[in-house]
Amino acid sequence: PMLQDAILDTIKFFDMFDYPVTAPEIWEHVDRKCGLKEIYQALSKMDRGEVEAKYGLFFLSGREGLVRKRKRRYNYSGKKIKKVKRVGNIFKYIPGVKMIAVSNMIGSHNLRYDSDLDIFIITARDRIWAVRFFCVVITALLRLRPTPNKQKDKICLNFFLREDRLDIRDLKLENDVYFDYWMTGLMPIYDPEDTFDQLLQANPWVQERFPNQELGYSGHKTQIHHT
Repeated sequence: PMLQDAILDTIKFFDMFDYPVTAPEIWEHVDRKCGLKEIYQALSKMDRGEVEAKYGLFFLSGREGLVRKRKRRYNYSGKKIKKVKRVGNIFKYIPGVKMIAVSNMIGSHNLRYDSDLDIFIITARDRIWAVRFFCVVITALLRLRPTPNKQKDKICLNFFLREDRLDIRDLKLENDVYFDYWMTGLMPIYDPEDTFDQLLQANPWVQERFPNQELGYSGHKTQIHHT
């Protein structure tokens, strides 16, 4: 029952972002060490009045429409990520840029059609303000800054971090579940020095929170790519 409760909590979290999950995705995000086989066994015993399944995707009862929504979002998320990479290919030439990642990816390729594109940048120790300035100027010149009236495919520079300040656990609020998922949802698009791995090593609580995941480039996270 405890594993079933953890599974239900995971499905409920992703439901807030209209995202039905596969069994492997559930396994990656439950907060206890277990095998994938145990997840399948627990799912088979769960109350169908709470959780339903279709095409290998699990969702809360009455939310079957999310299956089609996930497929739609997967299709246009790929196009959005290509746009972010084009901008990243400009940003990477700014002196001091160590890593560029797409952030706020709650679920693989789960971006709304009308959403903006959140970018997380790690900089050299003494370059954070200069990098931020040039990123803002470039997005402004390219008319890629979001406005109250237009956010679709605009670039939101929402997080800058120095390479000597990678431990960010103090930014977490108490019982901040979203922050945990936010960390695993980062998708690096430029990272020549494996700064993403350094970020994860500086924040071991992420691995503790998701003990079944093998985080980083050495792991199996399919949403992580080198450019």
